[in-house]
This record gives sequence, C-alpha cells and structure tokens, in this order.
Amino acid sequence: MADETEKETHERAWAFLHKWQLAPRPYAYEVAYLYFEGGYEETINKPIDEAIAKSNGLCDYDIQQIHASLRGGMDAGLWQKLDSEFRNLTSIVERQASTNDTYSKNLIEKNEQISTVTTIEQFREVISGLVRDNERMLNETRGLRQELKRSGDQIDDLRGKLEESRDKELEDPLTRIGNRRYFDEWLEKETFAAQRDGRPLCLALADIDHFKKINDTYGHPVGDAVLCFFAQLIRSNVKGRDRFARYGGEEFALILPDTKLRGAVKLIEKIRRDLYARNIVIVEDQMDIGKVTSSFGIAEYQSGQSIEAFVKAADARLYDAKRSGRNCVKF
Repeated sequence: MADETEKETHERAWAFLHKWQLAPRPYAYEVAYLYFEGGYEETINKPIDEAIAKSNGLCDYDIQQIHASLRGGMDAGLWQKLDSEFRNLTSIVERQASTNDTYSKNLIEKNEQISTVTTIEQFREVISGLVRDNERMLNETRGLRQELKRSGDQIDDLRGKLEESRDKELEDPLTRIGNRRYFDEWLEKETFAAQRDGRPLCLALADIDHFKKINDTYGHPVGDAVLCFFAQLIRSNVKGRDRFARYGGEEFALILPDTKLRGAVKLIEKIRRDLYARNIVIVEDQMDIGKVTSSFGIAEYQSGQSIEAFVKAADARLYDAKRSGRNCVKF
C-alpha cells in the first residue's frame, strides 16, 4: 500500500511539472513531490497556490525560492560552533577574573604579614612568596591571553562564514544578483529612509518580453543565459546606493534611492535601449536568438505610502507597458 501511495505521488509530481512546463530539475521534483505528499502546508503548498493564483502560472524561479526557504537559511552548524566559542570566551574571562581575585587576596595577606615581620628571614620569606605569586599569575595570564586570542580568531572566522552564508541566502543562484528576499529587505530599508529624511526614491520593475517563447523555442538553458545577460546589463548601469534584484521568474527590480522620477526614467530608458541594441548570441552553440526586449514600469515613492502600495504602483506601470506593445517604459 505504501509503495502504491509513493508511486501515485511520484506520478502526480511529474504531471505537475509537465502541467506548468517546469524543467525536470531535482529541486523542482522535490518541491512537487512534497506538495502532493502533504505536511508542508505553510512552506510549500501555500506559496505554490498563491503563486498560481497571482499569475495563473508557475515558473522555475518560484520553485527555486520555495526550495531555498525549505532547505536554505543560515547554517545551523555554524551557529552552534559560534555559540560554543562564545561560551568558551566567557569561561576564559571568568578564569581571568578568578586569577586576579586570587592574586589580590594574596597581596592583601602578604601586606598584613609584612606589618608583623620582626626578622630579616621573615621579611625575605614574605618577599619570596610575593615573587612566586606574581610569577604564577603572569604564567596563568599569559596562557589565558593565548586562549583568548585563539578564541577571538575562531570567532572572527565563524563570523566571516556566517556572513558568507547570509550573502548566499540573499543571492539568486542563477544570475548571482539579489533575490526576492534581498529586494524585500532593501525596499523596506530605503522606504523607511525616504520617509524619515524626505528624500526621493523610485522603484522600477522590468519584465523580459515573450520570455516563455524563448524557453519554448530554444530551451531552458538558453532562457537562463538570457536572464544572466540581462542581470549583468542592469549591473553595468547602476551605481552608488542603487539596488537591483531578480524579482520573479523573468522579472527584475531596481531600487533607486535619492533619485527623482526624471532621473529614474533616464536610467531605465538607457537600460531598455542597451538591451534592444544587442543581438544575443549563445557562444557555446553559436545560436543567434536575435533581439530581446523588456518592458518597464516606474513609480516614485509618496510620503506615507505603504510598501505594498509602492510596489503595486510600479507593477501597474509595468502592466501599462505590456499593454502598450512592450519594449517601452511607463511611469
């Protein structure tokens, strides 16, 4: 019975990938299988159902993000090592304090002894005791300092690895630019700053035109190459505090702080023209896929506006660009 259930789940998973025209990659199959297996309502079923309801479809990027949230995140092993090292550091500091307390008590005792000394021999014995205590303290302190340095170096190394882990968590694995989580975090920061300081802020959303046709005609690897090319084209045009990320399957977002609408339109128009001017050739296969275009929507942040309303405003302009024949910028 269990084998029959597994077989049915397997068949439903493959049918699911076929229905939404998803490439049969291992992570996509895993997400699809768990979707039908059950027990992942919040982490898999709900995000998939919401994505389908929003766009009446499901793309590879959606599956990647769901898989990343299921398997990704900070490395728990690194956190455990860092916690252990901090505990070790605390122990070293406590032992240092204990050594200092012991030495202080010995000094007080020796001082009291000196006040009762009546012979040279007694005085010499007290001084010898002080020298021994001092040497013992120096040796213990030297050892503790070495332990402290080793522990500090280990913490620095673990902190670096955690930062690398964090960077990977916020990076789209295909295009090597920020992912949706990266976008959400930076948009929240920049809208807060714009509201607080009264500074301009623009948001641009881009959607590669007829991307499904590219995938269907040339295959997913070519589609992936186009996404990477567009990501690098955006990277070559942004500067300073500008932030950009892969927002969806073939959608990209640019957060433009300290930029008024006129400046944002100028930048996005340049990106649109640069893309249209290129004739894209896949070098490995010498495959000429010709012109690729993108539609863009831009919104300027309004004081007191919610993040959701800000994004919806840019998305509405993007929709206008799509309805207007694509390969244009609406604001």
